[in-house]
Amino acid sequence: MKQFFILFVLLISIGSHTTFAQTIDTARINTLLKLADSHNFSAMLPLLDTIIAETPEKKSELLIFRALILKELNRPADAALAIDEAMEKDKENTAAFYLSRASQKKETELYSAAIDDYNKAKKYNRNNDKELKTILMGRANSAYPLREYKIAKDDVQHILEMDSMNEDAILLMCNILNMQNNTSDIMVYLERGLKINPSSALLIGNLAYCYQNKGEYAKAIEANTEAMNIDSTSTYYVNNRGFEKYKLNDLRGALEDISKAIELDPGNSFAYKNRALVFIAMNESSKACDDLHTAITNGFTQRYGDEVEKLLKKNCR
Repeated sequence: MKQFFILFVLLISIGSHTTFAQTIDTARINTLLKLADSHNFSAMLPLLDTIIAETPEKKSELLIFRALILKELNRPADAALAIDEAMEKDKENTAAFYLSRASQKKETELYSAAIDDYNKAKKYNRNNDKELKTILMGRANSAYPLREYKIAKDDVQHILEMDSMNEDAILLMCNILNMQNNTSDIMVYLERGLKINPSSALLIGNLAYCYQNKGEYAKAIEANTEAMNIDSTSTYYVNNRGFEKYKLNDLRGALEDISKAIELDPGNSFAYKNRALVFIAMNESSKACDDLHTAITNGFTQRYGDEVEKLLKKNCR
């Protein structure tokens, strides 16, 4: 969330000689940033509403920030309405308009509302293949986090029929097939993608995940190491490599990798679950239970199911 309010500050800096910048004092900007840091979204909303009321000439831009806050307050319908209002002055029944509005909703993680606008964009598309590919990719990327894998897969397949070497579409197809545990088909797309970009960390990481699903942990470790050498900032590869080391009973190596993943991303609920497995294998039940509770706090259940609850019930009395 804070990154969006840094953009908000930049907006003010760019217009530093405008009435807008003069109206919004530094103290209120700093207050917004501090509230964003502490996730106090309830307090952010009235403050931002005051700023919107005082600067009607910037209402459209500020309503996008309001939508972000409403999303964090679990008010998705109101967030979608804020984006609709932000774009109302430019509203027209064109593919470009609905595509732009859908993109705003997707970025705000209002995926269902985004899909509705992508559908409208597709309806108004006038045989513009480039625009259609953008619409389909946006709709697929909105359907994917909703686990609407058939919609996502159909859209990606349509893109690949138009552009068989589209790397983004190939990568998304790999992710969809991963979620469906379809390791046989995914290899076809991985081979195609790696021909386009043999140094893609994302594709190599997907290859590692395929090896992991097949129980070929040594190959998975090798592939994840290669992906990490290309992208050292991602938690995905180091966390997966730690899990693979755990499966090979290299508990010290597993602990080192997974702890590194948590250091890079303290909110990674899957990494806490994986580290708990290592601690259980090490007979360090107290540390394991702490990590399992942290995994739940960080949203593991909503994203991945009840595995952590089962581990808690079995190992933490």
